[in-house]
Amino acid sequence: MFSAHGDVVRPVLAPTTVADTFAVTVEAFNIAEEYQTPVVVLSDQEIAQRKETVDPIDTSKVRIVDRCVPGDGDLDRYVRFRDTESGSAR
Repeated sequence: MFSAHGDVVRPVLAPTTVADTFAVTVEAFNIAEEYQTPVVVLSDQEIAQRKETVDPIDTSKVRIVDRCVPGDGDLDRYVRFRDTESGSAR
C-alpha cells in the first residue's frame, strides 16, 4: 500500500473484528521491528466503539520479533543506518 508520497511502500494492516485487533497490532509491531519501517494500522468506528466479549487470547501462540537491545558501548558511536552483518543497528 502506498501510504506516503513517492515510491515508498509502507505496510498497512486492517483488523476485521474486535478479536482480530490484538493479532493485527502484534503483527504490526513485528513488521516494524523486522523491517525498520512505519506500519499503519487502520480500524473503523464500528470496531472501535463496539462492546464485545472475546475468547481469552492464548499468548503462547503469539510470535514476537525480538528487538535489538544495545549493550555496553554500543551507543558511543551510534549510527542509525550503519551496515552490519545482521542488518540491525548494532
